[in-house]
Amino acid sequence: MPEVVQVSRLGAVRVRWPACAFEVRQEPVGKGSTARIALLDGSGAPSQDGAPSVESLVREGAIGSWGVSNLDVEYLADLPPGAVPQTDQVLYNLTRRGPEHRLLPRCRELSIPVMAYSPVEQGRLLGHPALREVAAAHGATPAQIALAWVLRHEDVIAIPKASSRGHVRENRAAKESPSGPRIGRRPPADCVCA
Repeated sequence: MPEVVQVSRLGAVRVRWPACAFEVRQEPVGKGSTARIALLDGSGAPSQDGAPSVESLVREGAIGSWGVSNLDVEYLADLPPGAVPQTDQVLYNLTRRGPEHRLLPRCRELSIPVMAYSPVEQGRLLGHPALREVAAAHGATPAQIALAWVLRHEDVIAIPKASSRGHVRENRAAKESPSGPRIGRRPPADCVCA
């Protein structure tokens, strides 16, 4: 059974588990909540022993599923048989394309969806001249073009910031508008911002 060893006022909980340490942060999300669990060994590095413990939490019904963040191909290869995260959350956008080379193909082989965080590079992409030009040509916003580009893969999920209802509508339109899927499948070459 886990032992709670620290609780902060922000809701971060540090839990000691037999094979590893879990760092759990509860964050309110609408009517439900989500937890982020970091698998750490004694040195603070990712723990390969933690995945079976997390899988046991799924079997016991304590959690519904689990995912990882910034796990590269080598760490994915080290996961024990049967330990399959539901997602790998990575930095991926028009300017951060490193995951395309090895990580996206490997996650696809393992049926692990990739969750792209910062798909508009914390807003820095929105003013890029090439992106603005492509957006204008398609009657879309720069954010919609950047999101459509990230979402061109069926197994990639994006988590853009949405601080208003307008942002939510704009983000949804990136996938739902007639131009969104078309742009997403074949983004113009000049859309890739350097």
